[in-house]
This record gives sequence, C-alpha cells and structure tokens, in this order.
Amino acid sequence: ASGSQQGYVYDGSNPMLSALNLKEGDVITAINGQPLGDIEQDRQLLEDWRNQPQIQVEVMRDGASFTVNYALPQ
Repeated sequence: ASGSQQGYVYDGSNPMLSALNLKEGDVITAINGQPLGDIEQDRQLLEDWRNQPQIQVEVMRDGASFTVNYALPQ
C-alpha cells in the first residue's frame, strides 16, 4: 500500500464501535458497501445511515477483512 489507505483506524474510543467488538487498530474500510476515506462524503453518508435500521460495517484486522451487521438504535 502506498499509504493512501482507505477507511479509518479505530482508536478504541467510540462506544458504538466498541459495541461491534471492534478492537483498537481495526480499520473500518466501508459501510453498506460504500468505501470510506473522503471526510466530506463520509459525513453525508453517516447522516443517511442514521435513518436506517441496520448498517453493514466492513473491517480490516491483521490483513483479514470481515463484515459486521449492526442494528442502529431507533
């Protein structure tokens, strides 16, 4: 990788993400199939996702990718 890694490295501080059993250092690469990494676009997407009953979070950990389904509290 050239350092232009997509997504966000989780720092362990977000309670919602901790509820997904994410660990510090995990990289959130996409939500609902939308790649993350563009702050402005991601902010807009997050607003849209708040209205959905469930989101699908793609995570990279130690070189392996997995998906977590998260039901948003309504």
